[in-house]
Amino acid sequence: MAWDVDEDGERYRAAYALQREVGMRWLIMWGPGSRAFWAFHRGPASIVPRSASTPQRLLDEIAAVERSLTADRPPDNRR
Repeated sequence: MAWDVDEDGERYRAAYALQREVGMRWLIMWGPGSRAFWAFHRGPASIVPRSASTPQRLLDEIAAVERSLTADRPPDNRR
């Protein structure tokens, strides 16, 4: 199957919008070869890259990872 960047304009724009939403914590990309949206964690934790077929599913994956990271963090008792 031949591929042209113009065919995926909407998906690239969706990836850009998702990048703005998650900020610098994640690197968001549209993968034309995989036909999936990808998220790469930029924090100190070693996180396997996540992928999903839609931006919303990827956002759900990111939220699940961030909840897990928060749950693993010990409480801050420095008061």
